[in-house]
Amino acid sequence: GKVLWSVDAHAKFGGRNITWGIADNPLIYDGKVICQPGGPDASLVALDAKTGETVWKSTGLSERSAYCSPALLTVNGKRQVVTFLESDVVGVDAQDGKPLWKYPYQNKYAVHPNTPVLCGKDRLFLSSGYGYGAEVVSVAGSEVKRVWFDKSSDNHFQGVAFYKGRIFSSGGGRFSCFDPESGKVVYS
Repeated sequence: GKVLWSVDAHAKFGGRNITWGIADNPLIYDGKVICQPGGPDASLVALDAKTGETVWKSTGLSERSAYCSPALLTVNGKRQVVTFLESDVVGVDAQDGKPLWKYPYQNKYAVHPNTPVLCGKDRLFLSSGYGYGAEVVSVAGSEVKRVWFDKSSDNHFQGVAFYKGRIFSSGGGRFSCFDPESGKVVYS
């Protein structure tokens, strides 16, 4: 139970607090603790899991966190950390933190607690509350394009699942099953 190391990520990386404090979970991957302090050139950082020393910073991204826990995903064969920040959803290289792509995504409060969900080799399901809605985007290298959008399903913070080829998400006062290809609601 002895503390081996600790890091005040806001102090060390110039992070800026958000309205309701920190609510995201760090991601443990390949001997690294990946977290989102939201500082200048340090929206995301990786710390050595054994020592707490900085392994990488997401240089070029300087947005605050948005309550989203980062996910380790393989998009089009590329292992990356995918998460929401205050104004964009982003993918960074899981090994060195280099930004790979970003896609504008902001509701009126910059609150995005739902982790993006992989729903195909190049597709991500994104959803946010406060009337924003839900969508699937395709990622090809640094290019991100909207595949479909459903304004009526704005999952605020309940989480999303991709199971047996379908997306399950709540929002708009209902629980829905979506076809990830078309965005059609299979049932609610």
